Amino acid sequence: MHDQLRHQFQAGTADFRPIPFWFWNNDLSETSILSSLNELFAKGIREVLIHPRTGMSVDYFSDLFWERVSFAVKEAAARGMKVWLYDEFNWPSGAVGGQLLAAHPQYMMRLLNVESLTVAFQQEVTIPFPGQFLAAFLLDEENGTYRPLEGNVLPRVEGAPETDFRPASEAFFPGQNAAEIAVFGGQPDNLYRQQFVTTTPPGRILVFSVEMNRTSWAHTTHQHTPLQAGFIDKLNPEAVQTFINMTHEAYYERLGEYFGTTIVGIFTDEPAAWAFPNHFDFFAPVRQSSFVWSQHLLERFQERYGYTLVEHLPELVFDAPAAKKTRHAFWQLANEMYREAYFQPIARWCEEKGIAFTGHLNMEETPETLIRYETGIFNNLRDMQIPGYDFLAQQPGYKFPVLNFSAKLVSSIAHALGRERVMCEIFGASGWQTSLADCRKTLNWIMATGISLLSTHGHFLSIQGMRKRDYPPSHSPHEPWWRYYEQFSQYCNRTGLLTTYGAYQGDIAILYSFGNQWMRYSLDQQQRDPRQEEHQRFVSLIIAFLRHQHDFDFVFDEQWKEGLLEIRDGQLIAPGATYRLLVIPPVESLPLQVASAIVAYARSGGRVVLIGSWPVTSEEQVNDPRMIALGQELLLFSETQVQCIAPIDEWPRVVQQVIDLLERTHPLPARIVADQREDCIMMHRQGSDYELVYIANVGEHRLQGSIELLKDGAWEMWNPENGEQYRIPLPPQGACPQAVDLVLYAGEVRCFVRPVTAQTVQEPLTPALLKSGLENRQRIVDLSEGWTVRPLRGNMYAPDTWEARLVENGSDWTPFPVTRDFWPKPQLVREVMIPGALCQFKTSFTWEGTSIPTDLQLVLEQERDLRVWLNEQELERSELKEWLWDESNIAYGLTARVRPGLNHLLIEQRWPDYLGGFHPPYATLEPVVIYGSFRFSEGKLRVLSSEIASGSWHTQGFPHYIGFMEYHHLFHIEEVRPQPQSYTLTFEALRETAEVWVNGVRVGVRAWGPFEFDLSGLLHGGENEIRVLISNTAANLLQPDNAQPCGLLGKAGLYLSSGRQ
Repeated sequence: MHDQLRHQFQAGTADFRPIPFWFWNNDLSETSILSSLNELFAKGIREVLIHPRTGMSVDYFSDLFWERVSFAVKEAAARGMKVWLYDEFNWPSGAVGGQLLAAHPQYMMRLLNVESLTVAFQQEVTIPFPGQFLAAFLLDEENGTYRPLEGNVLPRVEGAPETDFRPASEAFFPGQNAAEIAVFGGQPDNLYRQQFVTTTPPGRILVFSVEMNRTSWAHTTHQHTPLQAGFIDKLNPEAVQTFINMTHEAYYERLGEYFGTTIVGIFTDEPAAWAFPNHFDFFAPVRQSSFVWSQHLLERFQERYGYTLVEHLPELVFDAPAAKKTRHAFWQLANEMYREAYFQPIARWCEEKGIAFTGHLNMEETPETLIRYETGIFNNLRDMQIPGYDFLAQQPGYKFPVLNFSAKLVSSIAHALGRERVMCEIFGASGWQTSLADCRKTLNWIMATGISLLSTHGHFLSIQGMRKRDYPPSHSPHEPWWRYYEQFSQYCNRTGLLTTYGAYQGDIAILYSFGNQWMRYSLDQQQRDPRQEEHQRFVSLIIAFLRHQHDFDFVFDEQWKEGLLEIRDGQLIAPGATYRLLVIPPVESLPLQVASAIVAYARSGGRVVLIGSWPVTSEEQVNDPRMIALGQELLLFSETQVQCIAPIDEWPRVVQQVIDLLERTHPLPARIVADQREDCIMMHRQGSDYELVYIANVGEHRLQGSIELLKDGAWEMWNPENGEQYRIPLPPQGACPQAVDLVLYAGEVRCFVRPVTAQTVQEPLTPALLKSGLENRQRIVDLSEGWTVRPLRGNMYAPDTWEARLVENGSDWTPFPVTRDFWPKPQLVREVMIPGALCQFKTSFTWEGTSIPTDLQLVLEQERDLRVWLNEQELERSELKEWLWDESNIAYGLTARVRPGLNHLLIEQRWPDYLGGFHPPYATLEPVVIYGSFRFSEGKLRVLSSEIASGSWHTQGFPHYIGFMEYHHLFHIEEVRPQPQSYTLTFEALRETAEVWVNGVRVGVRAWGPFEFDLSGLLHGGENEIRVLISNTAANLLQPDNAQPCGLLGKAGLYLSSGRQ
């Protein structure tokens, strides 16, 4: 059907809405599950990902848990919704909430640990180490040689001082002494149980051992999971099969009838082949002097390469002559074992059961972390039907450049394999200050990098207690903007539809060799720093590509080695993309097969840009004659085919040379003509019926200029906000390019579509629809002032100066900081944080004046043994008409106990029996809110008497208010002019959302800027009425250190123009 894309876009019937992480973090009552599911459905959500999470008071995999899962799946099916499963309690995947290792401790992850000590003269030394001794060596770093070191392995003396050795030497992590590194959870003797004793000449000693990784992480830091810390060995097929049997098969046994219909996929989260070594405190220093290891790795290495790894272990650490060969062999094998043991079996299981396999890796931001945690990336994701990526925090576009690197890695793998969709876990850790405008801006950017499916983090069942610190925000009723979430859901749907249509058209391939990274990887800090600097330079190069709208894919070693790139007539052809230019960034080494394939591509007529020198080192030999010969052949091709950019000592100049070359020789489908061009990112796709150019402004400023569409034809502009489609008037006969003037606000996107076989729309695109020429409009009514403003609920004030003490032992009062930011500061409050202990908190506030409102209440969260006193009088519970930030809110009446002047508030509650470990990190005093009709200013509460003016609420006595305020304005116009003249209500600065009524008629809602509303046909001569609802975010109360200005913050007016708006 030629017009299927058009109709799906207009009607919003595609399946690209967000898939929320559905955080099951409360008691899982059927009422709670049903209410949440109905909320999601009402906001346009049609798929959910069930995620058992900290705060869940039902035992993981208990009978009641399975009852609730079955109930949720059945209810989702009744609504026509799809369900995704999450394969773990919390994360990372594999531990079955600690149950697997409790039953099978033999499957615990192993680490290859390295202890280092440098001695200046011959002496006897004692080096403690963890785990099982493997080998010791003495290095001659000056000559690049080493030899085995004999000595005795003895039990470590109980209570021996921890400061006489350095588990990570100055060459690894300078500045961290042994006491800092070894004391994790106060159990240093449990880590370093043995010691290596030897007499040695001067030099550097390396002691290798294999330790079990008993890391305590999110999957075991909860009262409802067995406290069996540790990761499973993801390189061990038996361990992974046990994980599949305990998790995947358990779901299928109970819910198999829904697989392939209602249940459509399973998500694996940050599985990791390596993890932080044994530490039980997230805030403690992290010892990183270790490598990935596995029970069968030594024998597999011997079988694969024909020599013993143990004898070559120092080459993993320092640059001996054969180091690159050993490193490449080690990491390649580890990566293959990881794929064979973990990803392939899960992918096969999913395929057999008719569902998709998706998820993402751990620490995807740099090659350094990808190697350390995951051993690589291509092999890890290639077996997923939907490869995925994790984008935390709120740094879209070019604010945090390395995130573009990570996103492009994953979308490149999808193109390499012909996968239609690429998933992104997104918005986690953005904070409660995140708005829908922030979400849309991030969406517009991430879609342009090739991501097409958003798994939003997350939809919380509850934010009681520390749940609200669990990587917020919550895309749920806990945020005021949830009221308008359907707009965002549909926007995501239409944008995802466009950015997956047809085939990706970026035809630049950038070589990214993990073989090169493996050969260079070392724990040595002196080697790590240059690698990190080189990665930063590389990221600056790819950012320059994106800023100049030259889209690209990475190509990986496996594609060259395994024939996943077809070389034909000067092109590199992958299942999901075709490349006509190969860019080789500076590389020190390359696998020989990759180098040979590159030269074969050049022989076929392919264009190459070589930045820096051709590498002469292979995985087999430094200064490999075969690599040298390949480089010499490559340089014999003409300059028009193979262009070399060298030297590379002045990197900004090199980047500019590459961009200049692309601008001269590499045509784009569209060209942005504006000063802010480098704030944009562009994607180009084409199918049989349409060609698409997607342009997003990911900067902070409005772009004003034009876009030149460089292909002939009847171009259209499609609006993902409402599904409207408009024809762009054709230029005069023979004129090219076709230029479109427009204004592109920060965070906005424009989708230009050229029908190839389909019919074009008839509705013409006017300058007004492009928001160009706005400065020529006439403002006929100034609405910047004169608004009547009222809150739609009581004001909120949360005292932030508290003291605390334990009741049973009569401890002294100590300052107790409340949480004002992302996480609490546990090191400041642990002395009164005793599990199960009864604790008291006190604070004071001042009431100015003698008039006390009748609606004053104290609102807080229900806790065990909760009692409240004000001015030494115990308070009684009162009715709370609506919860303020969570359904756990309860209220106490204050009016009868508040007195003019200073008031003293005392709260008593019992700490949970389990205060947490990592996620959420620690229990603390949650918001305690004075609620009612008052204003807070100059440190005092007073009756709300004067009017609220335009400007931010939080500076006008509403510092912690969350919700909506209503703005009301009456204005007069003499007469209403007929069409084609139109009237537009414009707010130049407003946060966060606006819903507008004019003369009693609802005009619409804007969940993000620009805040412009077409009032044509709604006005009349004489007096007119405007009513506006404006919301903020939950940050003012839940994360006040990050509270944002909110309300009507700038000029507003009614504008008259000659065209439709």
